Amino acid sequence: MALKGRSWDLTQSQVNFDFIEVREGPALYYIGEFKFINREWRFFEINFSPEGTEETFSLEFKRQMYIND
Repeated sequence: MALKGRSWDLTQSQVNFDFIEVREGPALYYIGEFKFINREWRFFEINFSPEGTEETFSLEFKRQMYIND
């Protein structure tokens, strides 16, 4: 799968994801790491093209991030 993603905060500070593919039996995960501060709002944009298609799909969402101490 072709996969690109980015995240930014309220000040427009942006990070692009370098996704890591993880396989566990039949499950397949893509993980992108980034740093954030507690209670920070983050915006996400993920673009992907599943294997076997040339069509690109987009997913956009926002989340308030928390650090679990």
